[in-house]
Amino acid sequence: MSAPPALNIPPSPSTVTVSIIDTTITVPFPASLVLHPIINSITQLTANAYCFLITHFPSNQTILFDLGARKDFDSNAPALVQRLRAFGINPTIEKDVPEILEEGGMDLKDVNAVIWSHHHWDHTGDMSKFPSTTELVVGPGTSTMWPGYPANPESLLLESDYKGRPTREITFDHSPTGLKIGRFPAFDYFGDGSFYLLDAPGHAIGHMCALARTTSTPQTFIFMGGDTCRHMGELRPSPYFPLPATLSPSPLSPTKTAYTTSCPSSLFLSLHPSSSATAPFYTLALDSKGKSLVCVDVNDAEHTLESAREVDAGEEVLVVMAHDASLRGVVECWPQTANGWLESGWGVEGRWRFLGDFVGEKEGEKGGVEAGEEARL
Repeated sequence: MSAPPALNIPPSPSTVTVSIIDTTITVPFPASLVLHPIINSITQLTANAYCFLITHFPSNQTILFDLGARKDFDSNAPALVQRLRAFGINPTIEKDVPEILEEGGMDLKDVNAVIWSHHHWDHTGDMSKFPSTTELVVGPGTSTMWPGYPANPESLLLESDYKGRPTREITFDHSPTGLKIGRFPAFDYFGDGSFYLLDAPGHAIGHMCALARTTSTPQTFIFMGGDTCRHMGELRPSPYFPLPATLSPSPLSPTKTAYTTSCPSSLFLSLHPSSSATAPFYTLALDSKGKSLVCVDVNDAEHTLESAREVDAGEEVLVVMAHDASLRGVVECWPQTANGWLESGWGVEGRWRFLGDFVGEKEGEKGGVEAGEEARL
């Protein structure tokens, strides 16, 4: 096990209150579009999406990091709908985030800002449902894609998402003396060390992650990873957090295996493309020209992913990627808060749960999940 580089998070007594929101999205799609290799005949994956409600009591501000998707998918920009349908992507959205918040008793007027991790449809939601006073905060370069539809009929964004409201584009200091969290250039959003935006390029123009300080004694954090990876098999295992010999709790369903509390990791190493306890299961799927369907810059995306592995190595950090459906049933969602995640054991319970995607109903069963069966993403 290699010691990860220090994250050098500045000490602070300040925290924010975080709630994880399950945005009710279900998006089946072919695994080979984004991931390599096909493991154990899993050819179909299903994405969910999380976003985050963050409250900073000293300033009396409430913000959202990401916004899920529009409930009516066809109300997105026509060019976007046409493009996704061409790939056979037909999402189901039960509720949009404004509806979820209002059902939980929140007045949308109390949301001061919405931060997009990036400009993709399953993160931008429907800003028109928020008052015109709600600020939109985006990552560097996002405004270069404006104007949106209908001013630009070919745009994948909508004018209604930003027009007529305060909009701020974050810039990061990349100088040697600039603030950094691990490898990530960072922006101290509230100015007190409670919540940082992190420059995380590669997946999309302006892609950002975030780091929220959830307790001060001990110091704990939630890393909001956006689309840094699509499946936790891209992130784990790593040299900083190898696959242990025994997995406890077992990532296998207790109704389908004799391993109810723990299981040997050899069940999964036999499925690993290189049988490695220190290398991730998946890499990005690339075409013959080295391009990816889900990243604008493959080199930047891989650098961001490696930076996230360093963050993931710390047991004081709960990593929540936007599409990590393996956390369902582990984390408690809005209106519950997530600040007590360490005491509740979410990090331990959730870390290796994604491995359950790779095996069949019986321990050691060859063939595993049959082709076409949905796995979590």
